[in-house]
Amino acid sequence: MNMKLQEEHIKSLLIRFFSGKADSSEKDELLAWLHQSKENVDYSISCYKKWSGDKIFENHFGKEEGWRRFVAIISRPVKRRIVLRRSIYYGMTAVVVLMIGLYGYLRLLPSSHPDIMKFAQTLSGSVDMRSSTVKLVLSSDSMLTFNTKAANIQYKSGRIICNSNQTVSDDASAAFNQLIVPFGHSSNLTLSDGTRIWLNAGTRLIYPVSFKEKTREIYVEGEIYLEVAHDADHPFIVRTSQNMDVRVLGTHFDVKAYRGGPLQRVVLVSGSVQVSQNNALAKLLPNEMYEVRNGGSAVVKQVDPSYYISWTKGLYLTNDERLGDIFSDLMKYYGVDMKYDASVSSLRCSGKLDLKDNFESVMKAISETAPIVYNRNNNKYYVHLK
Repeated sequence: MNMKLQEEHIKSLLIRFFSGKADSSEKDELLAWLHQSKENVDYSISCYKKWSGDKIFENHFGKEEGWRRFVAIISRPVKRRIVLRRSIYYGMTAVVVLMIGLYGYLRLLPSSHPDIMKFAQTLSGSVDMRSSTVKLVLSSDSMLTFNTKAANIQYKSGRIICNSNQTVSDDASAAFNQLIVPFGHSSNLTLSDGTRIWLNAGTRLIYPVSFKEKTREIYVEGEIYLEVAHDADHPFIVRTSQNMDVRVLGTHFDVKAYRGGPLQRVVLVSGSVQVSQNNALAKLLPNEMYEVRNGGSAVVKQVDPSYYISWTKGLYLTNDERLGDIFSDLMKYYGVDMKYDASVSSLRCSGKLDLKDNFESVMKAISETAPIVYNRNNNKYYVHLK
């Protein structure tokens, strides 16, 4: 569904909700959309104002004051209030039931719990992705480093088990830990709720030591594949630096959102997810991909997910992919520098690469199928057309 159609869909849901005609599935969908951002709540209030003609949101009230007055009017006993049209009464009641707790959660009570996005923004804008070690930053700012190519970390019963043998502890009431996986490395992580995450090279993940809120939120810069532990009462939300959020209950999917990167992508393997970006919402079904390239419009299309999650198994599968996209991924995975022009980048390739091979072997395999030649100079690889 494109962004324009999605906006119209949300408007239709809001109108049905305001008029008391929305069914349970429509209410669930609307609640999921509202819970994704304060902007969505503000937008729904704006739509309600237009629908009802209520003057309580005129510009001479501030947003919070207007909201409080709005709630006060609706909350008065019926006998003290002017009788409203039946549809408006039910619409206003529905708005209160759905929004008052949410709005308080998002706007009126901002300090009631740690905000993962605010925490991420307090961190330095960049991390050293050229480092030779994977880093686990604990809530005390102490740090564990892993000299292996891949780290395996598990949160279980208040303990952190690293590479199956090293055990450390952290304050379970603390806010967040960070896992930083530089270029040339990868890692596996099991969160306290049992959710399993695979982290690709060049990825930073921020997550709570334990989940104590109504939603389970993590933040990522890079690429991760998730198998989310099902918990219908505590939806799982992946926040990104690219203004793209993914909401799930329990499912398997891949998220790619490198900071400053030209491509943002969500690929769904099983279950269902909702992707929100720039105030628009898209719902994915299994074997669908949501993709935004170079700041353009979002596209949802059918794909074979095995191509997009093969990296978790040490393989790189391609099906008519741009060579520039392949090289971009390989540079992160192997931690190497490459230089090539647009004529090379636009070539399209299909096949399978074994990421357990060294980079020279991988480049040799590519050069045997694509019309390119390459050479190495001062630790940088230069690629040209034959």
